Amino acid sequence: RRQVAHKVKAENLASARKAFHDLSLTSSAAAKLGLKVNQDGQRRTAFQLLAMSDVSFEQLSDIWPDLRSTPDVIRTALEADALYAGYAPRQQAEIAYFRRDDQVNLPADIDYQAIPGLSTELRQKLTRVRPVTLGQANRIEGMTPAALTSILVALRKTKTRSVA
Repeated sequence: RRQVAHKVKAENLASARKAFHDLSLTSSAAAKLGLKVNQDGQRRTAFQLLAMSDVSFEQLSDIWPDLRSTPDVIRTALEADALYAGYAPRQQAEIAYFRRDDQVNLPADIDYQAIPGLSTELRQKLTRVRPVTLGQANRIEGMTPAALTSILVALRKTKTRSVA
């Protein structure tokens, strides 16, 4: 039953996403309807409008009354999707960055205890596992982008000192 309920919710969410991407307004039309948007001539979808901090679901429902029939659980998911949609391109760039650095070799003698920005737990795991590459370090449970960045910074500082 849970699988069926999940499937129905996923289908409803996909349908609602499509509707929010299909509905759109120009910036001037949005302003005439009381929405605070940049007057740049850009056409914005309901999804893009929902992502804006000054635009609420209720306002969009006033513009497009059919949206009122959106179930609360779908509405909540759409609001979360819209809120985080702006982060997706940044995350993709970070993923590309880390893939590039996936082949970065870590020195066998690297002192994880001396790297600022690493939690005690990660220092212990890194010292125990001794990953050979940054990619292997990335796959350690609990590893964060910030921790990987700390390791990279420490590596670059070491390389700079050894070149100088």
